[in-house]
Amino acid sequence: MPQLTRNQLIEIFRESANNLELFPLDNASTLDRFAIEYDLETLEELAALVEDSPSQSSKIIFSGHTGCGKSTLLAALAQKLHDRFFCSAVFDREYD
Repeated sequence: MPQLTRNQLIEIFRESANNLELFPLDNASTLDRFAIEYDLETLEELAALVEDSPSQSSKIIFSGHTGCGKSTLLAALAQKLHDRFFCSAVFDREYD
């Protein structure tokens, strides 16, 4: 087997890293392909927080470790509520 050059090794590493890139499951297509379904009770409880909010300007903050499913859960919640509410999400990757 021939010895690989430094540049070849770097290119192999970049390609591998791109293949492992994590991305938020934030639309119906990616949710259908990759999402782990949360139990209905979890989504219902979150929907109730939104629906029962006494203020039109209430906010819900999600925090957690990288890759724990925050974006995926929020996307599923937005999909559930999209007929009745305007849903917006802000992702601050600086602290992720």
